[in-house]
Amino acid sequence: MRSLSLRLLLIIFMMSAMAVTAMASQSSDEAQWKKASQLIVANKITKAKRILLPLLRNSSLSKDLIYLTLGRLAFQQKKFSEALQHYSGVRQDSHYWL
Repeated sequence: MRSLSLRLLLIIFMMSAMAVTAMASQSSDEAQWKKASQLIVANKITKAKRILLPLLRNSSLSKDLIYLTLGRLAFQQKKFSEALQHYSGVRQDSHYWL
């Protein structure tokens, strides 16, 4: 009985640690996205892209949000075909769909 209790306690501890790690990763990704958004507003496009592209590959954030942001970035640069490609990455069932 004691062995079972210890196993359950260990499982609960491991799940809690995984949840905390996931939340920390997401808040870090959100901070990076906010930083990139501020860089876009400041017209520092290259720096913003350096942040956004890795987020697209390895992020806990919605890929739809990142595609939308990349689309805005390209649109701001008047690269309309590139903007359309990024906007096309947003799923039609997403609440980011325009």
